Parts: sequence; structure tokens; C-alpha cells
Amino acid sequence: MQIIVNQEEVQMNMKRLTFHSLLNRFREPHRQQATLQAALSEEVTMSLAIDRDTIIGYTVVLPPEKEERWSKLSFVRALGVVEVAPSFRGQGIAKQLVQTVTANPPLESKIVISLEYYWHWDLQITNGDAYAYKQLLKNMLQASRFEDIQTNEPDIAGYPYNFMMGRIGKEITSEQLYQFMKLADPDAFV
Repeated sequence: MQIIVNQEEVQMNMKRLTFHSLLNRFREPHRQQATLQAALSEEVTMSLAIDRDTIIGYTVVLPPEKEERWSKLSFVRALGVVEVAPSFRGQGIAKQLVQTVTANPPLESKIVISLEYYWHWDLQITNGDAYAYKQLLKNMLQASRFEDIQTNEPDIAGYPYNFMMGRIGKEITSEQLYQFMKLADPDAFV
């Protein structure tokens, strides 16, 4: 198994290889692969986990969607997806994917957020235990310098298992951090 983060190699492998048939948490594998290929740009950073001739996992960092509050700040990016085929889970591949994608030097001038919603989680790995899965995700993200972020985002604040974390790039200024924290939880600055 190898992890690829060089964006030229990612693009080449996205065209050459196929997605594992069980990388289907969000769409059918061939549709997900086509969607991701179309999304690849200078604004999008992606890493792939490859076993032989198959993509067995991937993660994507991209700009927030235009209708989201996070899009108001040009230095914010979102960890869009981390997915590993079920038969390859439990080997630290997801952690490696996140570590390699966030080690990309241009992301040191960004704040990368991860908005985690339990309704997207595949709880089979924790026998349906949402709290255990939440801890698993937090540990994976903390290994890449993500930290808890307080937010009044309704889908985060309104559900006990949902959470938000952020990775503050080393080049982020104190003013940028202030703008971000105020955007994340305006009530904390009243």
C-alpha cells in the first residue's frame, strides 16, 4: 500500500486506477471517482491510498461551499472527505491520508476545518457506538494538529456527537485567527 499526495501523481492515478468497489459511502465508486476528477484544481488538495491497481482510500481538502459561512474567509479550507475501503480499515490508513494531505506546504497559510456529522459515519467499525467513533475521528485528526473549535453552527451545536475541529496553519496571523474564531462562534465575542 502506498499514499500519494503529489497532485500530478494524484491526477494521473485518478485517470489510470479504479476506486475500490466499497468506497461508496457518498456515491457509487465510479461516480465518486468522476466527481473527484472533475473537482481537482489548484484549490483542491487530495491524497490517495493505493493497493496494487486499486484506490482503497482518499481524502480531499477543498474550499468551503459558497453558501457556507466559512466561504467568507479566503484562508479557510474544509477537509471534505476521508474514506477507506472497509477491508483496509484499522490499519491507520485514514490517519496517514490526513497527515499527508495536510503536510502540503500551501496549507500552512490556511485554516483547515473538519465538520463531523454522525449521520455520515459508518458506525459498523465501532459496533454502532457513536461516542467511540467520535473519539476515533478526534484521535485521527489530532495526529495532524487539528484542535477542537467551538461553534454555534446548528448542525454541530445541536447534536452531541457532532463536532468541529480545525488545523491552524503555521503562517496564519493572529488577525486571521481572530476573524475565524469570531466567524465560528460569534456569540463568544459579544
